[in-house]
Amino acid sequence: MFVKVYRYKIKKRDFQKWKKNNDAARRLYQKYGGDFQRLIRKEDDFFHIIELGFYKSKKEFLKIIKQFDSNPKTDALFKEFLNLVHNKKFLEEEFDTV
Repeated sequence: MFVKVYRYKIKKRDFQKWKKNNDAARRLYQKYGGDFQRLIRKEDDFFHIIELGFYKSKKEFLKIIKQFDSNPKTDALFKEFLNLVHNKKFLEEEFDTV
């Protein structure tokens, strides 16, 4: 199994905008066979978010992400996402099961 992890922070005031953007991206991603789980932790001024995507293999992930990235809507969704992410910084990690 291959796992893709994204971690980032959203300011509380931007949470509803982020949710709308994230839901739209998720629906689009699901068209290509992908999906992800969201974990959210509230703190004073931020929401800490972890997104986890589970795939049979890295090859499957690359196939899905290639199709997703080729959709014209993806670029606009990603730009909006970056504008909502605190300091436009997010951590991206990959894991394999043993």
